[in-house]
This record gives sequence, structure tokens and C-alpha cells, in this order.
Amino acid sequence: MVEAIKRVGVSSEENVKQMEKFIDSSGLGPETCLLQALLENPPKLRLVKARKEIETVFFGAIDELLGKTWVQPNEIGILVVNSSKFCPTPSLCDMIVNRDKL
Repeated sequence: MVEAIKRVGVSSEENVKQMEKFIDSSGLGPETCLLQALLENPPKLRLVKARKEIETVFFGAIDELLGKTWVQPNEIGILVVNSSKFCPTPSLCDMIVNRDKL
């Protein structure tokens, strides 16, 4: 993971060391999934790839949650979605609402 962060080349050495400490203390290991864009050499940080990553994670989690709880999308009254770095148009919330017809 640290090597992928270094390949992106936008973080200072001090930031990389701090991220490495965080990763070491977080319990993340060699089986931890990374963004597909970071695994490419050179990294291809593009909006299309970021949107695909979000769709894979969010839609997969939502499908699993709805399947396990037997909640129907029309029974959901409020949806709160947060991402600290990715803020596309349409919004993440809109992507989910439109896909699941909430």
C-alpha cells in the first residue's frame, strides 16, 4: 500500500511516513484491497475509475444489506452518504437513489 502511495507521487516523504504509521497500526495487511487505479503503474487517477470503484463498493454493500435485512428500497426514507475525497456530479446519494429507485 505504501509503495502504491509513493507511486502516485503527490505526497511528501513526511506524509508517506505518517501514512505508513497509520497503516501499520490500523491492522491492514497484505490482503487489504486497494483502489484499482493505485495498482496500475503509473497510477491512473481518473474520475471514471473513481466512480466505478465507488459503484462497486457502495452498490455491493447496499445489495448485501438489503438482501440480509429484506428491506425494500421504497421503505427507506432517509439516505446519508459520505466520502471525504470523492464528490462527483451527480452526487453519491443521487447515484444510489437513481439506481435503487429510492
